[in-house]
Amino acid sequence: MIQNYPQYTQNIQFQTLKPNIKKILLKNLFKIISAVLLIVALFLLVHWQVGFDVFLVAFEVFGIKINQPSILIYLILSIVGVAMLLFLSNYLAASNLRYEFYQNRLIAYENSFLVLIKSIEVPYQNIVKVSYHYNGIFNRILNSGTIILELTGMKEDKIEMHFVDNVQQIVQFIENMRRRFMFAQQAQSTENYRVGKIINRLS
Repeated sequence: MIQNYPQYTQNIQFQTLKPNIKKILLKNLFKIISAVLLIVALFLLVHWQVGFDVFLVAFEVFGIKINQPSILIYLILSIVGVAMLLFLSNYLAASNLRYEFYQNRLIAYENSFLVLIKSIEVPYQNIVKVSYHYNGIFNRILNSGTIILELTGMKEDKIEMHFVDNVQQIVQFIENMRRRFMFAQQAQSTENYRVGKIINRLS
């Protein structure tokens, strides 16, 4: 999804690109549910094959008596609670993902440690290649793509924009922004050279 902004100076956004949050949440929800089902299945397997008597001995040492059905219910509720917290944190993080495009650079706001967001400022001259792909089962199922910005002269060697709709259109927009910036730089260099020659003649 792209949001338009005025186009005046280098400090005003041209556009803001956001990935499809619903698709990100669907992917994360699928992973969380799969993990929960796997853990619950493992607990049930232990319960049926061995029982929880081995684990209850530790509580009985301190005079705490817990029956097996209760501990199983508590474990399942705990797992579900943790899963809900993970999903909420994923939602908060995904809602803050965005890429702001300016006249001379882009600023990427990406996830860091689930709910934290880090910003990466990328001048257009540091982007050496823009590519995209539709690889991955979730991209194919959800009809989305991934855009890859290969970088140079920076700590990061690339930035990946996941779950982007209308991928080819967005790639063309990024290429146009880079091309516009390069033309502006070239025009400025030509102007500086011309002014320099005039000053030298007058000196």
